[in-house]
Amino acid sequence: MTEQQARATIYDVAVRAGVSHQTVARMLRGETVRPDNRDRIAVALRELNYRPNEEARALARNRSNRIGVLGGHISDGAPAKILAGANRALREAGFVLDTIAFDPDNVVDTDQAVQAVERSHLAGVLVIAPTDIVVGALDLTRLGIPVAVEADIIDNRRPDFNASIALAVEHLLALGHRRFLHIAGPQNWPSARHRRQVVDDVLARNGASATTAFGDWSAESGALAAAQLPDEATAVVSANDLMALGAMSVFFARGLDVPGDVSITGFDGDPDTEFWRPPLTTVAVDYLASGRYSAEFLLSLIEGAPEPAPLRPPHLIVRESTAPVRPRTRIPSGRERSPAR
Repeated sequence: MTEQQARATIYDVAVRAGVSHQTVARMLRGETVRPDNRDRIAVALRELNYRPNEEARALARNRSNRIGVLGGHISDGAPAKILAGANRALREAGFVLDTIAFDPDNVVDTDQAVQAVERSHLAGVLVIAPTDIVVGALDLTRLGIPVAVEADIIDNRRPDFNASIALAVEHLLALGHRRFLHIAGPQNWPSARHRRQVVDDVLARNGASATTAFGDWSAESGALAAAQLPDEATAVVSANDLMALGAMSVFFARGLDVPGDVSITGFDGDPDTEFWRPPLTTVAVDYLASGRYSAEFLLSLIEGAPEPAPLRPPHLIVRESTAPVRPRTRIPSGRERSPAR
């Protein structure tokens, strides 16, 4: 018999002591029980060599040890890293994750995922990479348990990473660029809308302007958006690294030099971007730390513990995909044109 099979449970203790498992749970919580019951439970604990596992501890606390994670696109990029960071922090705290993957752009699929959470006995819920549909489907009153929504939607005390895209815009402005293409993320994602608003605000304050094209976070969508590069634009601000990669591939195919003809920045700080040609200038976000922060924030709601310490803000990594503005000698179609005045 393995240790797992031989380990006594709270129910075994209850049978040996001749009491209910609720009485055992009360004693393990430190609550008062009748002296005769307490003595029998103590004897049973010794005889069975009882060691509480996480499920038993949860029962003793009269609280689940499971956390529900609602996540769309959790196998991709940033959401996957956020989930990994959250998983590590919650596991260290003795919780188990019930991860529900679903299509966050599908109303029916999202409703089914939220209903699955409502039917489960959970200590709390962590929502990763939410879309508008996900936020709309969450009925916090009906859930009746603590909920933490990653991406700073419900609780505004957490760091705002999306605003850090301003670092990329300000870098390009300092290089003399004034006409931009902004490749924005899907606008049903609050994080993408926020990044777009920050880009627009920074450009407006500095007397610059941008044409906005929209992608879905993928390299393919970045390539499609790159076709909208205005003739006079000398810089591209991409809302993530993958869309920047797709855009660069189109520029190269059309004879545009990066950064000679057009500078480009990304957002995420994917380690692989260091090895692109040219290496990408990007805003680096520590998504693992963000996931841990979100998990610790949820634990503070569950257990009444202090909120986690603030996260280190994202930082700009300047690489070879950006350079001072200079007149372009080629337009996106590859036809020669006169230098800009």
